[in-house]
Amino acid sequence: MRHVKLILGFSIAFLGICSCQKIEVEAPIFNVGAKAQTWKVGDSVKFEFIGNADVISFYSGQQGNNYDSIHPRVGEAKYSLEFNSRMNVNGQNNLSVMVSTNYNEVKTFDAAEASTWKDITSRFTLPGLSTTYLHSGKADITDLVIDKQPLYVAFRYAGKSAQPVATWQVNGMLLKQTTYQKDTAILTSALAAWSLLYSPVYESSGMAATTSLLTLKGNTNNKNTDVTGWAIARVVYPIKRVALKSDVAVGIKSYSGRMPNAYAIKYKSPGNYKAVFVAKNVHSGYIKETKKEIEIKIAP
Repeated sequence: MRHVKLILGFSIAFLGICSCQKIEVEAPIFNVGAKAQTWKVGDSVKFEFIGNADVISFYSGQQGNNYDSIHPRVGEAKYSLEFNSRMNVNGQNNLSVMVSTNYNEVKTFDAAEASTWKDITSRFTLPGLSTTYLHSGKADITDLVIDKQPLYVAFRYAGKSAQPVATWQVNGMLLKQTTYQKDTAILTSALAAWSLLYSPVYESSGMAATTSLLTLKGNTNNKNTDVTGWAIARVVYPIKRVALKSDVAVGIKSYSGRMPNAYAIKYKSPGNYKAVFVAKNVHSGYIKETKKEIEIKIAP
């Protein structure tokens, strides 16, 4: 019995000593070199390794894979507007593309006329007589956006009695928010919920809207008068600074993987890049790392 107690006592003491010992993890002895600092777009940029590490991660410096952007942050958003259009009855070029930040959403013709609108028609290409819809271009309207304030997009039709009156049709409208990480549609033809507002002598048959098509044309009966109409999309509240996701690394070596001698990548765009390699040694939840940076220039 005394013998058993002695063994048990030694075992407990040994376990106590082991549990108090601090696990030491050494930082990897690791280095990286490149054969040149200047390369061309499409070249296979080769990095060579010396040393060893349990895990190796790589950041090329390109968007989405940039070491300086590994933490959550905010970034600037851009906004663009595009649509398809056609003039399927020939006449005067009387369609305007308008944007407002102070339309009060009172759904009357007078309220629309009294609001401040920016005419951005010149940012698009409107077709002549056509049987098919043509893309009218994509216009950057970031300069017209006020952060978190209402934004209205509208088409204004103004027909003069002394001139042939055109029939315009618009589809595929898209107001888009863009960051380098993603594009987000914030207004489309399907979700526009168009408000159609007529001048007093404008016949109600002059404009029509569905979830896919907007039609604007002159009077059918009373053609000897000037007419004006507004098709105004529902309000949106664009945000100029938006939350961005953290950039992520490319894994080069896993814990159980074989240590590579080199790594190669092709850069798609010219510029100056900071390539970063993060080498880690890992044991029982303890981590030590070695970081190596190389400046790379990519020529066209």
